[in-house]
Amino acid sequence: MRSKSNIRRVWIEARPDDYGDCSALGQFTDTPEEGAIVRSVGEYLANMKGEACERCKGGTVNPDDCEPGDVCPDCDGKGYMPYVAPASREYRYFVPAMSSDETGNPDSPMQDWKRAEGYGNEWSYMGIIAKAEIVVAGVCQTVRSAGLWGVESDSGDDYIYDEVGKDELAQLREVLESLGFGKAAISLAFKHVEHK
Repeated sequence: MRSKSNIRRVWIEARPDDYGDCSALGQFTDTPEEGAIVRSVGEYLANMKGEACERCKGGTVNPDDCEPGDVCPDCDGKGYMPYVAPASREYRYFVPAMSSDETGNPDSPMQDWKRAEGYGNEWSYMGIIAKAEIVVAGVCQTVRSAGLWGVESDSGDDYIYDEVGKDELAQLREVLESLGFGKAAISLAFKHVEHK
């Protein structure tokens, strides 16, 4: 006796994307490059001319003679910002990928810096996958769409489930059809899509 194939359930799953790429926002660095933002104070390095580290305030270096990025002989080049000890293992600067001139938005470099600082704490990347639990020849199996990765976790349910999820369900529908499931059986199973 041949067992009947069926679709038990269908769901959209949001999974962590451990390989998310934030390079479109910019990069963290210890090199004082043009457009760099000093992370410890949230200010553009170019706007900090004349500020000096605590050691420089002792008088061995005249802050008025300093340019951003100059090497301070008394603090090994860490001047012009509150000193961050190398043992902190954090980069001193953030260099946005695009300047405000390139984006047409004067606030975009600071927004990109704040967004990059929030990665892993306030938001993360994730993958959205549509899955179906099916029974074929008496064996329960799970089939899935390829998934879309790099979706920002704070995109909102409307985008995650209604837009991306809808596209992934369309792809899953094709997979199920290729396995021999009829359009009526697929449509019936898709009436009760779960969100995980």
